[in-house]
Amino acid sequence: MRIELDISDELVGRIAQAVVDRMRPMQSVSVPSGAVEADLSRPAGPVGRGKEQKGQQRVMPQDGYLRLKDVLAIIPVSKSTWYKGVVDGRYPKPTKKFGSRITAWDVRDIRSLLERVAG
Repeated sequence: MRIELDISDELVGRIAQAVVDRMRPMQSVSVPSGAVEADLSRPAGPVGRGKEQKGQQRVMPQDGYLRLKDVLAIIPVSKSTWYKGVVDGRYPKPTKKFGSRITAWDVRDIRSLLERVAG
């Protein structure tokens, strides 16, 4: 079964704006000179397995890999829309280099997608 979606330019613009709004706090993060760089891929403080505490926001690392939940925290689409976009070539393909059951996306691919969508 094949489902085709006709997405209006207005909706695409709203999605792009939502992505830009989510990226804005991530772009303003800086590490003072001489400070030890923290792992910015995880929220600060104790957090249960994958659950963020209220008021905490994940920050995208400069390089590395992201799991699907982290990608979808940045790009506001559903899992099925994301995977359909991967198949259609709209979104980057994942890597399986960590094992056959581990799917991850290169941060550089996600950043280039965000730059392409933001214009």
